Amino acid sequence: MDISEVTFQSVLRVGWFAHAIQAYENPGEVKLGYHNKKLADAIREWLDSIDESGLSRTQVAAGSLAPLISVLLNKTSILASADSARCVSTVQGRLAPILDVLFDEASSTLAVVVDDTAASSRLRKLAEDYSLTEPQAMLHAEACRCLELRLYRSAVVMMWNLVFECVRRWVFDNKLSDFNKELVSGYTRKNGQAVYEQIVNYSDFWDSQSVGERITLDTCERCKLIGVKLHHRLVGLLNDRNDHAHSNYTEPERER
Repeated sequence: MDISEVTFQSVLRVGWFAHAIQAYENPGEVKLGYHNKKLADAIREWLDSIDESGLSRTQVAAGSLAPLISVLLNKTSILASADSARCVSTVQGRLAPILDVLFDEASSTLAVVVDDTAASSRLRKLAEDYSLTEPQAMLHAEACRCLELRLYRSAVVMMWNLVFECVRRWVFDNKLSDFNKELVSGYTRKNGQAVYEQIVNYSDFWDSQSVGERITLDTCERCKLIGVKLHHRLVGLLNDRNDHAHSNYTEPERER
């Protein structure tokens, strides 16, 4: 499970079910079969909550409880046919060392508050308003998450990655012939040899002989795929990315 998706509620559930099992008592004259099923359900829900919490060491330690679920539900097993006090005692006896691991792991696990208002509604709706490709959707999600975690420098980088991926994909899918013509004829060495080869496969944009981001933007402007104003704006965003992606004293802000 991706630890970034763990909610505070899922962590609270771990503690709640642990307490419920630890404090469990047989409610008087309830039939043993019903009692065993109720206890087995509590164990199952606790194990599920541990999986959701992302507490990996606790998940391993709690594995010793899993076999008890089928034992409690098996009417022919020794434990299932034992008295209620023995069932509870067996479960709670295995619970103690698991709780030790849980408390130790919880004390060393840091929580990060996610600010779900950091990404504007306009940015969030981007994925709804446009048919993003899978890579574009991934970059969009990462950019939003960087904002939510107040990683503004990283957010600038991820947003540029999304912008450039959209430009690059549009060129490849719709205007590749025009782009290649300008790329080959517009950049030549003194001997007349082309500096760049044509783009054939999409991966040619980022291989070892890549044309690079600025050349891609300039080529688009030179062959009239984008206008001067849009080119200027995109170059400005690229420069922002460069400022924030390198070691310097640039301080990114949420509003920007």
